[in-house]
Amino acid sequence: MSISRDSRYVVLLLIVVSICASAENVQSDPQHRFTIVVPLGWKVTTSAETMKLTMGDSFIQILHFPGQASAMKVLQVAMSQASESFAGGQPLQQGETAFGGEHAIFANYAAYDDRSVSVYLRFVATDSGWVFYAGSPQSGFTTLRETFLKIEHSFQLTNATPPNSAPVENASPK
Repeated sequence: MSISRDSRYVVLLLIVVSICASAENVQSDPQHRFTIVVPLGWKVTTSAETMKLTMGDSFIQILHFPGQASAMKVLQVAMSQASESFAGGQPLQQGETAFGGEHAIFANYAAYDDRSVSVYLRFVATDSGWVFYAGSPQSGFTTLRETFLKIEHSFQLTNATPPNSAPVENASPK
């Protein structure tokens, strides 16, 4: 019995998809406070204060600012810190969401990096002080949007019960 050429391509495609699907790995911060799914091709750097994921000019940082009174205060601290690296921030969208099973707020911005490249920035902050901070050149953001959201939604506090589904955002355009 002979296998058709099309069938060989389908089998090869299934093998490649299977390898790529298993290429993601779950990473934890050094203190084992949270886990996150890191897709193939992203580099992870950790320190006591932050976890940073990078791929090309795109990045994600996960930070913790404990002791703040609300998610809004956490967001303000994170954005103040980011303003040292980005200029001309223009608000695009803001609203409520969930992050790691906790109530959170988000804010999306357009800004310029130190090379005057237009970038898209996303901040997500929780009442308990967690921040997801992502950025990418706007020219490539459309391609990475789903990956950013997949990584964001994979964040799990190690002492928290994982949410049953990805959060739904209640957005209000700015």
